[in-house]
Amino acid sequence: LEDPHLVCCGHGTVFVGIEEVIRWGEGALIEEIQRASIYVSTSRSDSTSVSLLEAMACKTAVACSHSSCLPQVAGEAAVYFNPLDVGSIARVIITMLNSPGLRNRIA
Repeated sequence: LEDPHLVCCGHGTVFVGIEEVIRWGEGALIEEIQRASIYVSTSRSDSTSVSLLEAMACKTAVACSHSSCLPQVAGEAAVYFNPLDVGSIARVIITMLNSPGLRNRIA
């Protein structure tokens, strides 16, 4: 992707780029997930498994940590990284952004 749009979510706040902060309800978040090229979860907690399922239901490719129960939840429908290794996270994001075939296969 030439100019990816980054949206980072957490604790009810969504950060778009660096300059804009948006607070929205669940419906708007689902719309953003549907528009996303990839959904990335760096969480090491099983509490994010519901959001992974939401992203998968939206047919959005998922990248997530290999921690907790997340591999059992996402199975082969995600690409995994070490959540404690920034390089691992970056490699997976870059690979997925540059691989539409991979995104389509796992979405």
